[in-house]
Amino acid sequence: VEECRRVSARLLIVDTLNWWAQLSGDDENSAGKMLEAMRPLQAATGQGWGVWFAVHERKSGGEVSDAARGSSAVGGVADCLMSLRRPEGNHSETIRKISSISRFPETPGELVIDWNGEYFVVGNSDAVIRDRATQAILAALPVFESSAKTVRVLQEDTGESRRTIQRVL
Repeated sequence: VEECRRVSARLLIVDTLNWWAQLSGDDENSAGKMLEAMRPLQAATGQGWGVWFAVHERKSGGEVSDAARGSSAVGGVADCLMSLRRPEGNHSETIRKISSISRFPETPGELVIDWNGEYFVVGNSDAVIRDRATQAILAALPVFESSAKTVRVLQEDTGESRRTIQRVL
């Protein structure tokens, strides 16, 4: 907060919450310890700063609301939870999907972004990802029935999953 005042910042960023709060693995599973760690950040929001903090996801992942490692108490304090992940299927290395749950209705539930020297929005749902898969699958399909391909061959040709190919077809 002092640094925010010094540089006239409007946003305080904490990366990562567990490191900043000096929490051990056991502490991050304790709702009480996590809520205690959040108090200074909540106080900062009360003084007018926006606060953004990062936490790591647990290995098993999950929905945005419960994917964070440790206690779910932190998610209950936040106004907006966001997860940045690679989308399922075979996509460019630069594509990411942001999934959100928010108290604010204007926050989109999903946003697909791509990196081309800078991030840009590709779309707002998995439809964008399906559209790219559809283009790849249609390009791999033969023109004549006599040259028909199996789903397995389409998988090899496009790199798409069996499930994606079946949905597109």
